[in-house]
Amino acid sequence: MITIERIESLKAGVLAGFTFMIADLIIRLFHQKVLAINFNNFSDLLTKFDDQFLWKMIIIAGFTGFLFGVTYRYIIRTDQNSHLKDGAVFAFGLTRGLVLLESLNLVNFSDLIPYLILITESIFCFYLARLFLDLGIFYKLLNPFQNNS
Repeated sequence: MITIERIESLKAGVLAGFTFMIADLIIRLFHQKVLAINFNNFSDLLTKFDDQFLWKMIIIAGFTGFLFGVTYRYIIRTDQNSHLKDGAVFAFGLTRGLVLLESLNLVNFSDLIPYLILITESIFCFYLARLFLDLGIFYKLLNPFQNNS
């Protein structure tokens, strides 16, 4: 049976997933127009995205944002602890950013700036998702997870 809590988690997940997906799409366009031009070692990697690969990455980004939204709602509950909120963003952002580096086989740290950019972009996407979730809760479009203990 679907409970109110599950519906609220679904709403949080959809909101965060959509926000994350749009932010990730904008960043991918930024990669192709700016980052690949300014950093030669990324130019081949970042400009070889075909449409099918781009759609797969966008779908994965949406699913990642969805999972973040569901988890974030549970993490913060009714607390107003900014450390908890920041910690969730950084935990998800660093994990995704470092996995991107690992999966793209970017282990050569001779030039740290592109790597830091990828990690920062990941954190930024989760931060935007958090911002929209917090706004949804503030405007009562979403309900925080209730402690029943």
